[in-house]
Amino acid sequence: MGRVILFTALEGTGGNSLANRNFINPLGERLFSLVDIKDVIKGNIQKHSIVLPVMTQRNYTGIPGLLLILFQSFLPLAIFTILMRLHRITIIARGTLSGFLLSIFPWSNYKLVLPGIYSLEALVYGENNSYVNRIIEKRAIKNAKRVFVLGNNIKRYLKDEYGVDSEVVYIPAEPYPVNKKFKKFTPVHLGTIPDEKTLHSIIAVFKHIKKVIKESKPLILSQFLREDFKRELERTGIEVISMNYEELKNFLPSCHVGLVMEGDNPLSAYLITTKFIDYISAGLPVIVHKGMDELCRIVKEYNLGVCVAPVSIGNDILMEVKRLIQEEMRIRSISRRLFSKERFRDKILSNLT
Repeated sequence: MGRVILFTALEGTGGNSLANRNFINPLGERLFSLVDIKDVIKGNIQKHSIVLPVMTQRNYTGIPGLLLILFQSFLPLAIFTILMRLHRITIIARGTLSGFLLSIFPWSNYKLVLPGIYSLEALVYGENNSYVNRIIEKRAIKNAKRVFVLGNNIKRYLKDEYGVDSEVVYIPAEPYPVNKKFKKFTPVHLGTIPDEKTLHSIIAVFKHIKKVIKESKPLILSQFLREDFKRELERTGIEVISMNYEELKNFLPSCHVGLVMEGDNPLSAYLITTKFIDYISAGLPVIVHKGMDELCRIVKEYNLGVCVAPVSIGNDILMEVKRLIQEEMRIRSISRRLFSKERFRDKILSNLT
């Protein structure tokens, strides 16, 4: 047996999932996953993985939900962690819930890759178990052999809140083909919209772009969008397109600029979003909400776009964006350098003993 196995819990692991794109595919190792039965039915699972299906209730972060998951998975996880220990195999876990489940078994030997701050994400998405979520987060982090985070602000957060040192490793990027740009100026927002503030920030920026650049066509590319958000976007003349990842790979490089507007919630200062990685991998400059401190630092350091207050975006900012569109190859090269799969893999898999 090899020295490494990956572990995920309660998220889909199929080819288009974030777990697959940002964790499984770059590391290229074997996977054991605890998967909601709904994802199993949908086929949202990695084909060549070992899958433990479980039934969950909708809000599985509360105590009743966790007890239900533990009841179903305790024995299989105990056997799994014992076998890994006996064979001296390091478990690399993605996410706080994965780390928490492994932490229950004191003999488990796991590294933890955190895609975000679990306790703050719960607040953003309206969950009311902040005390429980912090306990889960603390236990997962403190019992890990090593912890990897996606930015310096998260690194400081873990040190301040839990006294834990961590290592920064950026999300790995997928390469995008080089395509001809659309004739109409096409600003785009990729992925889900978490809250109304983000929605209104997107609309404000798109409205200003349409006012200044008459021949423009703002787009939302998302497979999962609240129906009320979709209706409001369509009322303002913003088209919403559902697109899977394979379709996106050929479509996104033809757009002109990407928006990242999650700047008005408790997570804002810590986020380096997947959509940002996708934009610059496709050679697009970005317009980023100025409240996203960590992301704005990268954008300014490497001249990848502009950071703005959505309600006060000026014509000069759009002129700067149009200039950066001509620097597609430079933006792509920065993406390959900062967010390479090789760098991600080498850092995560180093020092396994």
